[in-house]
Amino acid sequence: MKKKILAGALVALFFMPAINVDAYQVETRGNINAGWPSTVNRYIIAHDTANMDAGVENEANNMLNNWQRQEAFTQYVVGGGGRVLQVAENGRIAWGAGDANPYAYAQVELANTSNKAMFKKD
Repeated sequence: MKKKILAGALVALFFMPAINVDAYQVETRGNINAGWPSTVNRYIIAHDTANMDAGVENEANNMLNNWQRQEAFTQYVVGGGGRVLQVAENGRIAWGAGDANPYAYAQVELANTSNKAMFKKD
């Protein structure tokens, strides 16, 4: 049985169409949670900014400058035509998901856009 499954998987891989993949460059902007407790690493959480006008830079800067007052931040902000901005360390507590915070290896804030071409890049 195992040989049949392996043979089927190899045949499927052989006939699989080629896929183009682009890698993202991570732009490190800060490290809000340096030295904070580690997480259990069960989840990666994705959030939506719910703000069509903020943009990636503004969201990242808002987290870096206001996280203590707002009591909210994630490790990454993604958007702006395929940009990835990191503002905190993975595997350490972030304040973006309430009770799920200690279980999240990383939390990602997804910036909004009404631009179709930019959305495709993101």
